[in-house]
Amino acid sequence: MISRRALILGALAAPLSVRTALGGTFPSRPIRLLVPYPAGGATDFIARTLGADLSARLGQSVVIDNKPGATTVVAAEVLARANPDGHTLMLADTATLATNRSLYRKLPYDPERDLMPVARVARIPLVVVVNADSPIQSVADLAAQLRARPGQLDYGSPGLGSPHHLATELYLRQLGASAQHVPYRGAAPVLQDLIGGRLAFAILDLPTVRGAMSGNRLKALAVTTRQRLAALPQVPTLDESGIKGFDAFAWQGIVAPAKTPMDVVTLLYRTVDETLRQRDVARKLEEGGVELFGAAPGQFAGFVSNESQRWAQVINAAGIRLE
Repeated sequence: MISRRALILGALAAPLSVRTALGGTFPSRPIRLLVPYPAGGATDFIARTLGADLSARLGQSVVIDNKPGATTVVAAEVLARANPDGHTLMLADTATLATNRSLYRKLPYDPERDLMPVARVARIPLVVVVNADSPIQSVADLAAQLRARPGQLDYGSPGLGSPHHLATELYLRQLGASAQHVPYRGAAPVLQDLIGGRLAFAILDLPTVRGAMSGNRLKALAVTTRQRLAALPQVPTLDESGIKGFDAFAWQGIVAPAKTPMDVVTLLYRTVDETLRQRDVARKLEEGGVELFGAAPGQFAGFVSNESQRWAQVINAAGIRLE
């Protein structure tokens, strides 16, 4: 009987490829993976973790190309105009595929028309956090403060329309409360002001807050996913804390230009799926605060459609717009 290890080694020794409808072979050159955020962030970390394994499986280098700007619009526009042969991909996220269409009056790309889902890959859990010395020590405390002082508590987010901002607006909406939003350029300054006591609370991603939590500078009140996180088993969910049905998180998936041949998309999905099944890859992602969240192209497309409708309601109700 062939062992699982032998099968894995055999797969890595024989790179995957496919003959395309036009008679060529894919991949025939390095693959460019666009990352819509600067190097060093969570999305970049996911891309580089996956890229190393994908390179070995495909027999071609996966080159990470960071193109930050305009809530992922810069990278998405580059992808939409790329040759649809599978050699240019993007690690897109909630903004790229689901929320930008509601945040912007006009986009230089259309997520449905110009982009093709290849594989959903990961999600980044969000955590409700306060300064460790804050008198707010539970979700109940936070709710009481928000209701007693409507519109007076400040909360921060990494940017207007970010998943963190939208998750907070959804929380406030379900709670029936209001607070003052302070948008920042990225998560690092939010973290700094939260630790410094200049913000009452924030909903931030787990990779951003883990260090401050372990250093006893921040306290986690709840996680925003429906289930507790393996990384924070002692922290309750918002659902458990009285915000019934609450479920919000940032997510990422690989997309290609529209009209990419389906045999190429199928090969890419199979390769990504095999990468996500590798214990070392999964462990590295989990250690970085990222959860595996794989799905095939069709399921990914359905998920995007549901997320688009869901967040459009929040965006429109809060009157959030980007220019």
